[in-house]
Amino acid sequence: MTTADMVNWRDELTGLLRELRAQEFDYPIGAQEIRSAQSKKRTLPAALTPLYEITDGVSLPDVHVGYFIDPAAPVSTAAKRGEPTRIARNPDVAVHVFGSDGGGGRFASDVADGAVYYLPFSGAVANGAFCEDSTVKARRLASSPREFLGLLNHAPATHTGRGRASARAALGTPRAGQPSIESAPTRPAHHSTSSARPCTSWTTRAASPWSRPKARIVRIRSVEREAARC
Repeated sequence: MTTADMVNWRDELTGLLRELRAQEFDYPIGAQEIRSAQSKKRTLPAALTPLYEITDGVSLPDVHVGYFIDPAAPVSTAAKRGEPTRIARNPDVAVHVFGSDGGGGRFASDVADGAVYYLPFSGAVANGAFCEDSTVKARRLASSPREFLGLLNHAPATHTGRGRASARAALGTPRAGQPSIESAPTRPAHHSTSSARPCTSWTTRAASPWSRPKARIVRIRSVEREAARC
């Protein structure tokens, strides 16, 4: 993934958001933005560095459930802020959280190979580990941040009359047998007490400051369902 790749992605998304703002919605939409890159350098995973060289994240609150790539500053301190640093598997998968959706799920990059995973909101987090069980699984969305960003660009295209099926497959509706980003079950809050077995007890995630309020998510989904019937 080169800087030129990132520039091409940014320019494509800029055009899509321009088209999105020209659409007529029966509700006031928020600001969809691509933030300008910051001059201060942060310590970030190598796979994410090209992205933050040309932007300081993305906010798409009105595209499906809302998609957010966090600014470099909070990404660089993700672990200190309590974000998971690994997916509890055998062996563990070391990850770095860099974004979220409007439902509170996380997007995380594999530290080893850059693959992007979706960590559902309902998943437990204990001692830095994202805990899977029979109903909640981390889902591999893309083999690299660049591939993930390409999928992300399909999402605003659905509102501009382009590629609805592609966008749903990319970020909304998983393949058969995979958990859905939008339909992961909720769980009651617990607190972690075990360091030896981190996923025997767990905590649910607090709302992200970059995520959209749940009531608004429900309204957006309702609008989308109505539009799909037309």
